[in-house]
Amino acid sequence: MDCPISMKPEAVRKIIGYLGLANRQRKVVSGRTEVKRFLEKGGVRLLLCSADMPEKLERTLRSAARRLNVPVVKVLSRSELGDILGTRERTVAGVLDDGLARAILDTYLAQTRSPGDTFE
Repeated sequence: MDCPISMKPEAVRKIIGYLGLANRQRKVVSGRTEVKRFLEKGGVRLLLCSADMPEKLERTLRSAARRLNVPVVKVLSRSELGDILGTRERTVAGVLDDGLARAILDTYLAQTRSPGDTFE
């Protein structure tokens, strides 16, 4: 499992589990065209970018997400993301469910925060 940050394997497994659950519940969209469409409609609650996503695409999606106040998580490779979603390689996915988006984001943030960090 490739991650752009040093994450504990159990945290990565949790994120994979949440993403798999979102996929089974049809609460995730993937592929740049579909994600952009749902992002602009206001349906995406969390944007998942692959660690090996092209830089130009990442800048475009991050800009749109920032404008719409959607958090972005960069985790897994495009092949891993595709495997979890049961499709070919995917560079981006959007989680549509608030609860699952929060669970993924909380797991990610728990791994990226330093012990002394405070967030509101």
